[in-house]
Amino acid sequence: MDIGKAPPLWLLRALAQTKSPVMNRMYLEDKETGNPQTIYSASHPLGLLSIPPYQYTPGKNTEAIMYPQIRWRSPGLERLTEDQAYREAMGNQDYMKFPTLWDANIFAQNLTKKIKRKKKP
Repeated sequence: MDIGKAPPLWLLRALAQTKSPVMNRMYLEDKETGNPQTIYSASHPLGLLSIPPYQYTPGKNTEAIMYPQIRWRSPGLERLTEDQAYREAMGNQDYMKFPTLWDANIFAQNLTKKIKRKKKP
């Protein structure tokens, strides 16, 4: 992960650490389970950024990026396709870098444990 770089807005939103209480409480329901989701992360090998997510085969020790497939769109959240999410992350340069895909996946798993949201009553 990039050290010294400010966390991207999507990460702050997922961790409920923005200055907006409304944004901090937002989530979308998972289509299959109904569980709340706030970012739904995706990863991509850093050395293959010109190749869309659906066309690469990652190597074991390839540097990787992580980015969200759920994005803030005023007045709420929007679920993007893998390709849309990848292109937006590239355009915004708001992805997080990791030394390997394994590191990105472990970070995503740990992040998921931190951002569990309760369903609205």
